[in-house]
Amino acid sequence: MLAALAQREVPWAIVTTSVSYYAEAVLDHYGLHPRRLVAYHDARPPKPHPRGVLLAIEALSLPASEVLGVGNAVTDQVAYQGAGVLALAASWSPDLERGDWDGELADPSGLLEYVAPS
Repeated sequence: MLAALAQREVPWAIVTTSVSYYAEAVLDHYGLHPRRLVAYHDARPPKPHPRGVLLAIEALSLPASEVLGVGNAVTDQVAYQGAGVLALAASWSPDLERGDWDGELADPSGLLEYVAPS
């Protein structure tokens, strides 16, 4: 899915409640390079406040109406919607919290249905 996003030149970011050194280690391990990583201490107050999502949107250089947020926690959903971003539930997650999501993805590749073709 990330290769398809790269082929379509779609920028992406991560907003996490993890600390940066842990998130960076995971990203490095998997060779992933988001346009922006917003970690726990980068955005105060933390999710569900939209501050971290707004920082990510700024780094993507896109209007919020063109940004999608994928998450599994209600705090993700609230933060995305508070920032004006479409909130999509990662329904493949065993930890998915039911909430007032804007849509659901059965698997990560479902995200591509929301992205313009290359």
